[in-house]
Amino acid sequence: MLFTVVAAGVHPLKYQWRFEGQELPGETAPTMIFHRVVTNQAGAYSVIVSNVTGVTTSSVANLVVSPVDPRPLLAALRLTSATNFDFALTGQPGRRYLIERTTNLTDWAYEFVTPDFLAFLQTNSTSMFSVPRSSNVKFLRASFSLHTEKCLPQLQQIYFAQGLWAIENQKPSFGSGVTEQDLIPYMKTLPICPSGGSSFADSYWITEYDLRNDVTTLQIGAGNSLSAIKLP
Repeated sequence: MLFTVVAAGVHPLKYQWRFEGQELPGETAPTMIFHRVVTNQAGAYSVIVSNVTGVTTSSVANLVVSPVDPRPLLAALRLTSATNFDFALTGQPGRRYLIERTTNLTDWAYEFVTPDFLAFLQTNSTSMFSVPRSSNVKFLRASFSLHTEKCLPQLQQIYFAQGLWAIENQKPSFGSGVTEQDLIPYMKTLPICPSGGSSFADSYWITEYDLRNDVTTLQIGAGNSLSAIKLP
């Protein structure tokens, strides 16, 4: 889960995120990220932005957390092909699931040969998938892709921070040369890849940012983005 805010005014700008009107310790960047959100984190979030000329408070973003986190379910479908095995995956729309296979219930391997090896439920809670049939007895299982669910908001956070840096420093569309150090003010901590990274440097590669995208475009897929606010 990623919260972001855009503010304009005399720099430097200072940020303080709040939850239910109370300040959140250490949350003093224009982005705020949560992993594995739980029900007691549901509620009203806002951010106070200040500079030498004044203080303003954003509108409220309400975070709703479902108390139920259902396990994914697999169900075999009627045989329709001599070469493929069809099955249904039921879960939560918008989540990615890892499908694995085994012949001995001990050694598991990825079933899907896709860029991320994942099954994605876009808008429906149940979707149909197909895998090649095998002469050996084969079992399938589905699980949440926790690494992906953690990595996606981190990528969104980096993208958002890169855009703010480019705008605030009036850098050209390409060739601006943004670095890891440039992004630090826009994030509480530099993210690390959940799939085995040891630092930001070996986890993510910063690409050029295109300023032809406006602020609205910057916030696509960025979770609960607050309205842009302007200081004197």
